Amino acid sequence: MGTRSITRAWTALALLLAAAYAAPGQRDRITRLENALLAPCCYSEPVARHNSEVAVKMRVEITAWVSEGKSDREILDTYKKLYGLRVLAEPEGATWWWSNIVPWAVLLTGTLMAVLILRRWRRSGK
Repeated sequence: MGTRSITRAWTALALLLAAAYAAPGQRDRITRLENALLAPCCYSEPVARHNSEVAVKMRVEITAWVSEGKSDREILDTYKKLYGLRVLAEPEGATWWWSNIVPWAVLLTGTLMAVLILRRWRRSGK
């Protein structure tokens, strides 16, 4: 058994113990926070589902910080400072607008322009 697998085993044990001592209301917060953050090794999956060492470490930290009474904002801000805004599963601020509103606005504008152009072509063809 290598050093890396021993470290993973201890981390998994710490995670299980921390989760076992979390209050039922805290468990919901922990799950919400784990799903709000992406694993910083590849930024492809939420921390809740990712199995990398850094994701497991983040789950242990989140559980500990929630148990200590840190707010969701404090926890998210800590990870934003460590890994940048990319660690957030759902962007916030100006990035939120660019990723959620702008594509719909462009689609709506394009559809409206296409309808107007088709109407003109139809009228000029008669």
